[in-house]
Amino acid sequence: MNKQGFIEANRVRLAYVQWGTGVPTIVCAHGLTDAALCWTRTALALVERGHCVLAFDARGHGYSAAPGIGYDAATFAADLRALLAALPIERPLLIGHSMGAHTVTLLGADAGLTRGIVLEDPPWRDAERLFSAEQLALWKEQQRHTNTLTIEEIIAAGADEAAGWNELEIQTWAESGRLAQPEVLDWIHNTYPIDWRGAVQQLAVPTLLITADPARGAIVDAEQAAEARQLNTLLQLAHIPGAGHSIRRDNFAAYLAALDGFSALLGETQ
Repeated sequence: MNKQGFIEANRVRLAYVQWGTGVPTIVCAHGLTDAALCWTRTALALVERGHCVLAFDARGHGYSAAPGIGYDAATFAADLRALLAALPIERPLLIGHSMGAHTVTLLGADAGLTRGIVLEDPPWRDAERLFSAEQLALWKEQQRHTNTLTIEEIIAAGADEAAGWNELEIQTWAESGRLAQPEVLDWIHNTYPIDWRGAVQQLAVPTLLITADPARGAIVDAEQAAEARQLNTLLQLAHIPGAGHSIRRDNFAAYLAALDGFSALLGETQ
């Protein structure tokens, strides 16, 4: 069972989903064109471990409002900060994937706001790996087309990407992709280049960086992970071989084991 609701945060109406009872101890931030429901499988497993979990739809995603502005990293971080204050939720563990990982990284500099963060393959692309305006325009056009498709058509079109995923992961990924507005892709143009090194240096709470295989589409490579560890001793590493950018979808058992290890290290009282 889950509870769904809306909250006004940073002048935008954000949708959220909560699993478990009480005040959430874990808050999850999704990746670009995903949504809160993409955390369902992970949240259910964490509830079994005694946690209360909340995930939210970033602006322009899922059932949240889609204003004409604000698709950039700083605004997304401000949205999450405002959501935590409005609910309110005190010092949760923040978990983020891709775009959401960068969002929680920006909040990880504030030890009064969170007790720790988990980064699932954050979007740490250096200058030579950025995208052209033509690529972004094409992706927005593809997203407009995705908005017209049925869930079944999206699943069929993404069969290669979702190969081996759990059925629940596939369904929630397709539902979220259909709801995402094309404007959310402006986040890429408005956010890059990312000063991920500076952001890592500013981290003030225990942090788990989960990486996978660039050969399968993961972003963070071994060299970047090692550099991040050198930049901040609060950062711990967990590498999951054989997985791509969607690490928890590609190897859920290994991903969950990494979360369990970090939660044990972090503890509920920090």
